[in-house]
Amino acid sequence: MLTLEDYLMGRDKLYPEEWTLERKSNAIDLIKRVNNLLIALKIDSVKVSSGWRPLAINTRAGGSKRSLHMSGKAVDLVDFKPPQLKTIIVNNPQGLLEYGLWMEDPVSTPTWVHLDTGIRPVRTPRIFKP
Repeated sequence: MLTLEDYLMGRDKLYPEEWTLERKSNAIDLIKRVNNLLIALKIDSVKVSSGWRPLAINTRAGGSKRSLHMSGKAVDLVDFKPPQLKTIIVNNPQGLLEYGLWMEDPVSTPTWVHLDTGIRPVRTPRIFKP
């Protein structure tokens, strides 16, 4: 399962001034939702490719200036070849709705799965194009 330590990738220690209580609360909520989805899908192991991003790391990564990674509301999980995680989620889209998650369109994320708790107009499936 996903842990806060996995999600932070040590960045809370490198950028403590940006790791606020609000971001921590957002991250804990995100991790809970993602773990509930993984449990429901019978996925017991994931690896974070990008979790919380302080501004400098988000900029280096080429992330959007409004990236939900910066507020603790998004995570990217490694998707091994052949893509397994995204296929499982796409084939079980009700889990995204049930746990209040959104997934970035898999066409835009070739080697990872982006999940977030952003606010968007309700629609099915809960897959969005960046």
